Amino acid sequence: MGDLLMNEGSFYQPQVPEERQEAEQTEKSFLREALPVMEELLEWFDKQANECDRLSVLDMESKVPVESQIIAYRELANLLRAKKGELSALQFSYKRKAE
Repeated sequence: MGDLLMNEGSFYQPQVPEERQEAEQTEKSFLREALPVMEELLEWFDKQANECDRLSVLDMESKVPVESQIIAYRELANLLRAKKGELSALQFSYKRKAE
């Protein structure tokens, strides 16, 4: 019976196959490299959404009515902010996985 309880009192620590460890390290490395790119994308989304809110983007000489341009730019800004939120959530999950 003594041989069945060789590690009595210690924590169970299964051996993870070396291939799996390498795959996990590769994935973590990929995630760490992706994070700065995602940060730049978040800044770009923010900049573009803020630009859509400015009146200087309206073309007064266009055949498209100003009211329609305002609505279109407002919708574009909302879409950019929504995508920024999705990317932010993805970035958060990448950060947690990369740790």
